[in-house]
Amino acid sequence: MESRMLMLFMLFLFSYSVLACDTGEEIRKIHEILEHQQSQILKLQNENKLLRKKVDISNEISSTVEQTNLTPEDSEGKAVLQKRVEYPKQSTHNKHAVLQDKGAVPASEPQIVAFSAYMSKTEDNPSSHHTLVFDIAQTNIGNAYNKYTGSFVAPVAGVYVFALTIYSGDNGKTFFNILVNNSVYGGTYGETDHVCCDTDSDSGTLVVSLNQGDTVYIRSFRQANTQIRSNDTYGSKTTFAGWKLN
Repeated sequence: MESRMLMLFMLFLFSYSVLACDTGEEIRKIHEILEHQQSQILKLQNENKLLRKKVDISNEISSTVEQTNLTPEDSEGKAVLQKRVEYPKQSTHNKHAVLQDKGAVPASEPQIVAFSAYMSKTEDNPSSHHTLVFDIAQTNIGNAYNKYTGSFVAPVAGVYVFALTIYSGDNGKTFFNILVNNSVYGGTYGETDHVCCDTDSDSGTLVVSLNQGDTVYIRSFRQANTQIRSNDTYGSKTTFAGWKLN
């Protein structure tokens, strides 16, 4: 009887020991599972934060696209932003203000300069170094020609063209130069071979680069021994003209 009781007691101790071991193993496994789940939770939280940042960036880009009317893709399907700017109608003052704000230099419109003038009366035998005065200005855009002095003063720098036609009387010769400031740039020479009632016309053209303030005029370099004619008998006028190319 005692031996049976001893065996039962030992069996109880063995069962308890096995049960205790199994319980400890289960607890350890539960701890491992909890640690793994905690690691997964942290990983998911980090991924969630990253996704939120990407969503915020995407929303910001979409907002920018809507505000500036951008096209999100080019012809090759790449993710680019192609800006299409449409300027609203503005007054001249506002356009200049926008350009100044951006540090840009507004393009100035080219200044139109042109004149055409003729002598209203005939001059007899002009002396040496005599400046012809073309006192009737038919055209004077830019007001650069002075009909009282016969001189053209360049209002702006640029390339200019000048043309003159001089009608002379019979029995004589004429000698004239085109001058820029005090330098000779061209001239005309006319001769009627001492033929009675003969007339002559001589023309000259000059293309020259001028600085602002340069003066152009027509002057004799020798005394003429005949008339410089300008009348309406045959529509013959002694003329001086010029214009700016650029």
